[in-house]
Amino acid sequence: MTDEQPFDDFTNWADGEPNDHESQNYKEDALQLWNRDDTWNDMRREVKLQGFVVEFEDSDGDLIPDPFDECPYSDLASNVIIDGCDSGVANRLLDGGCTVSDIIANASLGAKNHGAFVSAVSKLTNELKSAKLISNREKGKLQSCAAQAQIP
Repeated sequence: MTDEQPFDDFTNWADGEPNDHESQNYKEDALQLWNRDDTWNDMRREVKLQGFVVEFEDSDGDLIPDPFDECPYSDLASNVIIDGCDSGVANRLLDGGCTVSDIIANASLGAKNHGAFVSAVSKLTNELKSAKLISNREKGKLQSCAAQAQIP
């Protein structure tokens, strides 16, 4: 089902399209994807072709549709901020749709005390460094902010 909103953010019309085929006695009010170069054509709605377009919500704007996004309401701030401490570390979008800020926030939810939170952040940052997603310096900055935080 569609929300019937226009395709404002992205268009890929073929040259001369949409043209509402002026020589015909009908309106072209549907979109067709041309396989030859993945451009769009306008065509009559009555023409039945195989295929369809599926529209998904992207609540946080990270370009990962909500049904496939492990964190559909991601913190997309440019830097990782832990309890007001700006680490200066880029808040990277990770596989699955979560950001570094998201996984640190999730660690705070399961922590029974401050020490448990700092330990969880230490484990996460070690994993991120091992995966070459952050540097040793960034790991230190994140752990420093976690240590200063009043969580929980």
